[in-house]
Amino acid sequence: MAEGLQIGQLIQKENLTGNELIPFQQGSSNGSMSTATLKKYIGTGGGTGGGTDYMNYITEYNVSVQHPTSGTGGTNRYTLETAIVQVPPELRNIGLKVSFINSAGKVETWEFQGGTFTSIDNWIRQALNVDVENISVNKISSDKIKSNKTIDNSGNIISSEGRCVVDGFDIGDMDYLYTNCYGIYFYKKTENGLTYLNWKRANAATGRNISKIPKEKESDYCRLLYTTEVPGKYFSGKENFIFTEFGVAEVPILDYSKNLITESILIKGYNTVNGSLSVNEEYNTTQLIDIKDAKTVFTNAYSVALFTSDGSYIGYTGSQTDSFRELKINQSPAYRYAVFNFNKNTHAFVSLHYFPCNPNSIDMDSTMNHDEILRMAFSGKKMTSFGDSIVELASWQKYVWKYFNMADHYNRGIGGSKVTSVGYKNKLVDEYGYYHASNPSEGTISIKDYMCGDERVSTIPLDTDILIIYASANDISGSVELGSIDDGDETHFYYAYALMIRKIIKRIPNAKIFVCTPHNFYNKYEDADYPYKNNQNLTILDYCKVIKDIAAIYGIPVIDVNGLSGISTLTITKDLGDQVHPNNIGGQKIANVIINTLIRFAPIGLQEPRVEDIFH
Repeated sequence: MAEGLQIGQLIQKENLTGNELIPFQQGSSNGSMSTATLKKYIGTGGGTGGGTDYMNYITEYNVSVQHPTSGTGGTNRYTLETAIVQVPPELRNIGLKVSFINSAGKVETWEFQGGTFTSIDNWIRQALNVDVENISVNKISSDKIKSNKTIDNSGNIISSEGRCVVDGFDIGDMDYLYTNCYGIYFYKKTENGLTYLNWKRANAATGRNISKIPKEKESDYCRLLYTTEVPGKYFSGKENFIFTEFGVAEVPILDYSKNLITESILIKGYNTVNGSLSVNEEYNTTQLIDIKDAKTVFTNAYSVALFTSDGSYIGYTGSQTDSFRELKINQSPAYRYAVFNFNKNTHAFVSLHYFPCNPNSIDMDSTMNHDEILRMAFSGKKMTSFGDSIVELASWQKYVWKYFNMADHYNRGIGGSKVTSVGYKNKLVDEYGYYHASNPSEGTISIKDYMCGDERVSTIPLDTDILIIYASANDISGSVELGSIDDGDETHFYYAYALMIRKIIKRIPNAKIFVCTPHNFYNKYEDADYPYKNNQNLTILDYCKVIKDIAAIYGIPVIDVNGLSGISTLTITKDLGDQVHPNNIGGQKIANVIINTLIRFAPIGLQEPRVEDIFH
């Protein structure tokens, strides 16, 4: 052996002859053995019987290393299905971990749970520290997605064309679940497997919004059901969300170039409550990071220790689980440095003067923007949209409630429905009043769908803070007569719209109600110079005038989508997907008008002046 070198510094030998000698110690004596002797010893299981019991002690098998040319296209890249068939039969024991490089060049590790070894349903993927670009608050990964599956009334996964199940998540430490799926199915884990408890509806089938759903009591596991193909599937728990000062949850899209943490400043261990370092392999802590002039720190550290300019310990701030959040720093002159503590599996992140959830954040030390103040007036409120398919398809609502940081959105749209009772239909809604358009049979309560009727109005949630009514398209295309406000005829638009408004005000008297005029639509000449007329020889503007008149009578603000959105007879093919329903461009145009109108009518709390008003 070369003198002065450690074993790791010697040249590695890949091809062995069996004559190489390996040193060992036995009791108080030293000795050596050949690699051939070692091979024979291992091959007999440590004895002379010639068995292979030693295989039971192998717990991990790297397919890409052992089979470097048997993967996709003769490479070392595999899928789980192609990797597990490479594992020798004698290694196929419960608990075996199989590692391989996937098509993206990343390492995946899976653990066998028992049953048929080559069935991918019997494997669970192991959590790994991943590269920065793959870090996400979204807990859904491709291996959890089971296409053409649904969940039956007993909580079992069964085949169903066009549906999708995501299986599944441990939720024992979560209070709320955040997802864009249609339904969440809750289970209790027992020694015999999963016991089904209940399910809750989460969203419309479109998957366009993320809802906050309370966890079912006693549950510690859940599965997600998507009733249609949704490309952007999402699931997370509260610990992965940032909560702003005004009580709003949003998903952060992180700019990792702003991360101050590098490997060179991380230390194994954590900073104790007295400011000293305790060495511990389960944690990472940082060297001193300069936080001078920082009003906030954005981090996922589980705790932060503060120090003076000379390195003297001050105390802790922001102690909690390792979740992304903004920490406000007391602007004491004494605060100069901070040390951040992380669990070892957390990808450490620290940034100053950066808050990804609110890029237009407010500087509390300067004059606040007027629109920003009004925007805050709706923060944390619950919004309901009420109407026909323009509401049901949710092309504009998400922009509105996200812009204002509202707490929730209730969609109460039913496609094909009218304000009047002309040609009404019976529709099934769930116990909360929601109509599931892609699978109507899932409703349990039958209602008449016309909007001036008691049954339809009763679907509006009583905890609604802001109601936006977007209705009349089917009355217009159905050539409904206008009539008058007092003719008592529910088949006439004027009377029916006024009746609907009166009933809604009575149901939610404390809510802020807005009515929308309908956008221009349904022109048989597509991009035409002249507006559409129905069989009554009436234009959309004729119905808009009725809506504005009724709103003025009952003191309700009008959102003039027709006049202000820019959706016109000249832009129908660009803004509408089928001459009626807004596409993404049209939805954004509608949302812009609604947002600006809500800002205009934002409630402002006024107090009695403390000084006398002197008249002169």
